[in-house]
Amino acid sequence: MAHRKLAIDGFDEEHKQIAEQMQYMSTKSDSEIMLMVDQKASAVRAAITRGNSTEALERALAEPPYGRGQEAAQSANALLVAEVLMATRTQD
Repeated sequence: MAHRKLAIDGFDEEHKQIAEQMQYMSTKSDSEIMLMVDQKASAVRAAITRGNSTEALERALAEPPYGRGQEAAQSANALLVAEVLMATRTQD
């Protein structure tokens, strides 16, 4: 029985390089990115209140924060997406 062998060390290095490149693509400061996530959260919660889970999910997934050093914004955005999914009824 033959098993496939993968060199996973190469994947980690490639991921690190991509994350570093993406960090420099953003022209916004950390506080601007957190403000953007907070504003998005307000719009998403308003859509949830109206019962429009599709719009809420679309807004939550739009323009996610990326790059190294944006862990707080990424975590807040992930929690926002989870909030939408937990608020969505089975019928939706």
